[in-house]
Amino acid sequence: MKLPNHLIQRAKAVSDIPEIEIIFPADFEEQLAGITKSFYSESKLPDGTLADCSRKRGLMNVSIPIDFEVKRSFRQDNLSENQIEEMRFELKNHNETIASIVLVKRDGKFVLVHRLIDPQYRSKGLGTKLLRTAEAYIECIAKEAKEDQIISAVAIDQADVLNWLYQQGYRAASDEDGSVLARLLEVHEDEVFLDYRKAIFFGDPNMLGTERAFRIDLQKRIESPHLQKSIGKIREVVHDSLNAI
Repeated sequence: MKLPNHLIQRAKAVSDIPEIEIIFPADFEEQLAGITKSFYSESKLPDGTLADCSRKRGLMNVSIPIDFEVKRSFRQDNLSENQIEEMRFELKNHNETIASIVLVKRDGKFVLVHRLIDPQYRSKGLGTKLLRTAEAYIECIAKEAKEDQIISAVAIDQADVLNWLYQQGYRAASDEDGSVLARLLEVHEDEVFLDYRKAIFFGDPNMLGTERAFRIDLQKRIESPHLQKSIGKIREVVHDSLNAI
């Protein structure tokens, strides 16, 4: 899928804030993933249960001082009043957060609930790097549980966020979401517009209403390496059997 060019152009960020130049090492994402995987394995209690924990590490060979902090906490869910797990993945410069991805675990699924990029650090792929790091954490869970995990992004309504998530492999979470997305791709340029938040609306821009709002749930399946290996073995057996016929 690719959003219509007219939406992509209208969704581009426009800012008068000067951007800070940063040079990243080739292994920048590997550093993030390594810290995250170590955090997952070392932050458990002796009985294997999870607890509140955080870890901050300075990143090597970056042109400015950047720390990476990964933090797990348990809190009461504002929606269900149940206890939920929250995971924060943040990049900081002198203790100031410059990029952040936050996931919560709700009803057995991890939900992307927050994404923040400081305007001075945009256009550098920091959001993408952190999202992949968060996915590396979920891969650890999938590997240990020996079952696939789901990351959901709910009520997506902004054109730039929709385009970004789709590029990262997130797809419509249901047939209904797929139908809403198909409508967006089919409507004429004059039948869709963006508000000040870059949220998408259908119809007349002078008649805002919830019934005109575009909103979609996306999700991505993080596959268990165990299941991938099992599927691979099944394919090998089938292939050998067919060759033997």
